[in-house]
Amino acid sequence: MTHPLDIKSDQIRVRSLTFSLDDNLDRAGQTFLKNLFLLIALKLTQIISKGDR
Repeated sequence: MTHPLDIKSDQIRVRSLTFSLDDNLDRAGQTFLKNLFLLIALKLTQIISKGDR
């Protein structure tokens, strides 16, 4: 995909995260996981912050 996917329909949100096959696959996999965990941490932080209000 040339552009990330980020769509929402009702209560379901679908987002894409790319995985490069052009370089070292181990390094690309580590980068993918790092970015995935950062997105998860960001979302959890937002959920927790809403609960503090």
